[in-house]
This record gives sequence, structure tokens and C-alpha cells, in this order.
Amino acid sequence: MACKKYSSIDQGSIRVYRRSDAVLVSELEGVADERIRKIPGASSFISINRDNYSVFARRYSIDADGVLTQTALSNQYSTYAMDERLFRISEDGTYFISSGRGTIFSTNNQLEYQGVLESDIDPYEDYADFAFDENGPDIYAAIAYEPFVQVGTLLGGLTSELACWGGPEFIFKDGEQLVSVSGIPFTSLMFVEKIDL
Repeated sequence: MACKKYSSIDQGSIRVYRRSDAVLVSELEGVADERIRKIPGASSFISINRDNYSVFARRYSIDADGVLTQTALSNQYSTYAMDERLFRISEDGTYFISSGRGTIFSTNNQLEYQGVLESDIDPYEDYADFAFDENGPDIYAAIAYEPFVQVGTLLGGLTSELACWGGPEFIFKDGEQLVSVSGIPFTSLMFVEKIDL
């Protein structure tokens, strides 16, 4: 998959190329600038874009011949917090989380709203990033500018915390460690820290 932006600020295309010889197989034109993420274990992906007025999520599928089709478009996101700069899809591919508020949506063809992460996050704070346990239901939620990561499950809420040296800005799971690109608030100092799980 590749996304190409044309000269017009809000027009572009999503293209599918064959890996073996880089031949263009299919293309959808007229889409706005979109962030795309592949759904694990599926030949589909979710995209989120923001136009001047609202945020939209789309689900695209690629068939066996490489033809790309839009299989879902949802406009319910003007009701719920969503951010094209912050969204992660769960390891099992069943849901995605977006926005600093931790809004959860299904990845099915309806892209249904599922709720928000239940936590004691201050209403003036936002999540900076999310990561998932590839072998279980755990969700890791980094809070911007705070030296910890909350841990929990989709249905059970966030129930514990992992201490960090700095405020995590980007997190991902690597085996039995959580890796955090962290910073010291209100400075340009950044560092990588590994947290044992």
C-alpha cells in the first residue's frame, strides 16, 4: 500500500502496488490526506482523515486480485473524540483506539463506537500513545507529560500503572518489555527507556 498526495491540498489517492514488480494494481482517487493502518491478520486497513469540519474513519479492503474498495465510511465521529495523528489498532484486529481521550471503535464494517478507556485520567490531561499485548488483552496507555503508563483491558478498564523516568510520547511492546520514547516536559530532551513487564 502507498498513499500519494497530489498538488491539491485535499485531493490524493491510495494506491496498491504488487510487491514482486512494483506494478500499480488499483487506485482510489479523490481521497483526502489520510493516516492508514493495516488491520492485523486481514487484507483490510483503517484510515482516518480530518477535513476542515470533522474527522472521518474509513475501512478499505483489498481482494485477492489486489483491487482496493472502500467497505465502510462512518460519519459518527463528529460525536466522539478522534484524532488522525493518534490511533492504534489492537493486535487481534478487532478494535482501534484514537484520540487523547482513548475513544474505542470496532474495526468491523460498521466501525461502531465501543466507548472510552475507563480510567482516572484528569480531564485536562490526554493520552499520548497506546500499545497492546500481542498475547493477551492488556492495553498500555501513556499519559502525556506524566511519568507513568496505565495498564488495563478493554472491558475491565485501566487498573494499574508502570513508572517511567519521563513522560512517554511514543510506546510499543517488545517481548516482555514496554519501550517508551520519553521526554522531560517543557524541554526538548528525549530518551528511550525500557520497562520490564
